Amino acid sequence: MIILGSKRQQDQATAPVQRAFDEMDAPPAYTSLGRATPIPVAIPTLPLDQTNPSSSHNPFYMPPAGVRPTNHLSLEKSDGRIEGSFCIDPSISLPAHLLPPLRGDETEGTRPNLRLRTKDGRIDASVYVQGSPIQNPGEALKSFKSRRIRVDMHTKDGSIYARLIPLVAHIPFTLTLYTADGRITLLLPRSFRGPLALTIRDGKAILSPGVLANAVPLGHQDRTSRYFVDDGDNNGNGDIAVWSGVSGDEGWTGDEVRAETRDGSVYVRYLDEEEEQLSVWQSLARMIGV
Repeated sequence: MIILGSKRQQDQATAPVQRAFDEMDAPPAYTSLGRATPIPVAIPTLPLDQTNPSSSHNPFYMPPAGVRPTNHLSLEKSDGRIEGSFCIDPSISLPAHLLPPLRGDETEGTRPNLRLRTKDGRIDASVYVQGSPIQNPGEALKSFKSRRIRVDMHTKDGSIYARLIPLVAHIPFTLTLYTADGRITLLLPRSFRGPLALTIRDGKAILSPGVLANAVPLGHQDRTSRYFVDDGDNNGNGDIAVWSGVSGDEGWTGDEVRAETRDGSVYVRYLDEEEEQLSVWQSLARMIGV
């Protein structure tokens, strides 16, 4: 055993370890290594905007400290899980040479604002959307088309737990979720209005009581359950007309969700809606994807 006889000798012995620690890379700007920050249930709401009654449905959330706004972020891994919080601001413009390459099914018009992909691992992501508030939801379908948020999460083996959290009244978004083997859990803001397409080969499509109350069933075909979800203001009648093309020829530019799993269930609920309490047997059934 070696006995260090002085403080100077001790400092010399520990110097290599301290240098190695100091040279370690700093963590990334987004929280990708730890578990995503849980969403509390009881959260104060934004002040009611008299010009936009639906704004009262948007709980006020803040991203974790250190999560800064970005745009067109692409995170792809060949192995391992993706967990973290991300803040997307569609107004941020990046030089062309800094943009991630487009995939085969993407164009400049459909470039994702956030792309998370892994071949082997679960995805647990909280996506905060930042931007200017929309004062008139009806006009948003036309004037905010270019600012429609696109989020893509894809894994070949693992579950997906996704939260879409607006930091302003609402910005329209398209959310695409896919896993070949695993359960999909999606938490939506109360301001969501648009179609849900849930494709499940071996499992169930489950809507929470709150979502189900605002959902208009559109049928089930080719293992895909389709719904139109409104925010509860007008039972979705006017929005369905726009979505189906009856009230316009430019197509739907509001919210849209497409979720697909080949082996598992899809569960959709609101951000501020308490998760249902399951029995032991129900929990076991959910774990095995029944």
